[in-house]
Amino acid sequence: KSIFCVYRPWIRDPAIQPLPEVMSGATGYSFPSGHSASVSGMYGGLIGVYRKRKGLCALLGVMIALTMFSRLYVGVHTPQDVLAGLLVGAVGTALVLLAERFVQRHPKFDWMVVAVVAALCAVLLPYMYFKDYPMDYVDGKLLVDPVKMTVGGFKDPGRLFGVVLGWFIERRWIRFDPDGTPVQKVTRCLVGALLFVFYWTAVIEPLGKAV
Repeated sequence: KSIFCVYRPWIRDPAIQPLPEVMSGATGYSFPSGHSASVSGMYGGLIGVYRKRKGLCALLGVMIALTMFSRLYVGVHTPQDVLAGLLVGAVGTALVLLAERFVQRHPKFDWMVVAVVAALCAVLLPYMYFKDYPMDYVDGKLLVDPVKMTVGGFKDPGRLFGVVLGWFIERRWIRFDPDGTPVQKVTRCLVGALLFVFYWTAVIEPLGKAV
């Protein structure tokens, strides 16, 4: 979104009237649709994994289509937005599946996936910071705050690198095994939940307040 900087549909065309209930969540730019990209990436990945289960794949496809339709119905996106979001999610899913296949064939070169993602983030972060954002006002109010978009643009590369780095650490040194006795499984869940709560309260929340 920060690359194209396309305003929301009702800004471009006053005839489009979004539902008031969704206005608070429809911030930032419009193209491509983040919801469409997210669901197509998530459910598309499941389709790639369970592609032999036709019924499940059809259900996941319906869920993607319904999400895209809902963004149009409430008036926060255009058809171009949701189709572009679908494409973004599909390309992302394809890249993940290709990376997984590469690592399965060349296990010792899993570090290359981390290196590629790190290089991508190293390009995206300064781009988001130094690029020019439009500064258009309506009734004295800035349509989209470039500072918020810059901070938001930092989050996605950070999440991406964090996930890939965590995957690499788990693969190389932790090697989590889902098998075990019921007591072991419950213990793992409890320990994981406690670690997550600690991480959220000690790291995430303080960082969020600082930003």
